[in-house]
Amino acid sequence: MPASDDDREMMARFNDTFRKLKTNREQVPLEVLQTKYGKAYQKLTKEMADLADWFAARLRERMPFPMHPKDIAGNRQLSQQIAAVLAEESQPGALMDQYRKALIDDLDYDKFLDLVWQLYHRTEEAYEPYWQKYNFWHVYPDGHRWIRNHITGFFWQNGQPGNDSDSFTNEGGYWMDSKGEYQGAAFPPHIKGDKIWTRKN
Repeated sequence: MPASDDDREMMARFNDTFRKLKTNREQVPLEVLQTKYGKAYQKLTKEMADLADWFAARLRERMPFPMHPKDIAGNRQLSQQIAAVLAEESQPGALMDQYRKALIDDLDYDKFLDLVWQLYHRTEEAYEPYWQKYNFWHVYPDGHRWIRNHITGFFWQNGQPGNDSDSFTNEGGYWMDSKGEYQGAAFPPHIKGDKIWTRKN
């Protein structure tokens, strides 16, 4: 998904604010910033914290978790679970607090980015069981078996030869569409050989 004009504008603000913060910290002792220039410095750090939150939220928006359109109850429950994770990580000392401090206190962009990804992975953990329940083996008339995800319709291509339950592995595999085109490797299936799709499912 290409970045929008709004995203580019916000990212420019993020970079500019971080640059100002680093320059101030490098040129003026922190104690002086917090006292003599306290009001301006407080405004700058608040803006940096707000932009850090925007960055983390926008990352989640640009990498949404696909949901089944007919699973109304399941979708509601999943949304509540993800909201609970975010609420937990918004508490003092939790990941959101940590990534703000990585920028404002440590001036460490790489650490910030790592913590933002940790937060995203926490929401992935909440999503994983939802995704897995929509993975089924499909048995075709010629005897071939393929794992298909019923949210996306994608098929799992094994990392090793063969696609039956005995040779199944998710190591090195990937999702592909019905044309055999690569669609990504996120959320590999964890599935037993007897979870076979029938119309009763």
